[in-house]
Amino acid sequence: SCCICNEDEAVALLSRSSTPPEDSSPEAALRYLSQYCEHVVVTLGSKGCIALQREEGQVVHQPAVSGISALDTTGAGDNFTGGFLYGLMRGMPLRSCARIGCLAGAAAVRTMGAELGPADWQWFHQHLHSTTAAAVVENSAEEVYKELLDAYALVERIGVGVVYFGSA
Repeated sequence: SCCICNEDEAVALLSRSSTPPEDSSPEAALRYLSQYCEHVVVTLGSKGCIALQREEGQVVHQPAVSGISALDTTGAGDNFTGGFLYGLMRGMPLRSCARIGCLAGAAAVRTMGAELGPADWQWFHQHLHSTTAAAVVENSAEEVYKELLDAYALVERIGVGVVYFGSA
């Protein structure tokens, strides 16, 4: 199971626990939520995110993508979640999942509104797959569609999972 929430939501959930701790930090909320979910992520806006896989027990701190000027945060959480779950469904390490989530959230805040255009997808692929790989991708939307189909095929193959495609 997986729980992804922003900093305010995480602290609110922690404060409503039967025995709220003295520490109400996002990291304390992360540890509290790990009692209920195998993977827990707290997004921290311009500070990136923190994540924890209960089995490993070590908190991963992933900084936000640097050099981004946020125009509009609409869709940032949805895109973060989609990026994180993409990595998780592909069996990537927690740090990679958090990195992809932050990258996907950064792609969302670079533009007005919740929908990414072709230039935004190109930017995302450039940062996800490196400059060289992005130059090869002629139509990023087709690549994203292919990756989405791959994710559905993975869910079908293992028989369980979630394919998240958010929209505001």
